Amino acid sequence: MGWASDRQDIADCLSGITGITGHAYRPSVVGMGSAWPVLDRANRRPGGWQATWKIVIALSGDEATATRRCDDLIPTALPTLDAVGYVETVMPVALTTDSGDVYALEITVRSE
Repeated sequence: MGWASDRQDIADCLSGITGITGHAYRPSVVGMGSAWPVLDRANRRPGGWQATWKIVIALSGDEATATRRCDDLIPTALPTLDAVGYVETVMPVALTTDSGDVYALEITVRSE
């Protein structure tokens, strides 16, 4: 499998999470619940390369709403993402959009 197919597999997995729309690449219009993988790094290992992905999930422009969404999302999203790799970290981030900053989650997943 190549990185393009890994990217699509991640997008498909994200779309299986209630309230999330997975995309292989950042969409031109980021809506709440939009999610996509970004290649963070690739490490050489015997027999090839191991990709580490940063998965971005847009939550809300409102902090309280984003916090509640985060609380609801983490218990379902992380086990679901285990299907596409090893989930290493989860952290809140500010995501810059044309409409202003929104709260988002950044989930680091390492291919296995």
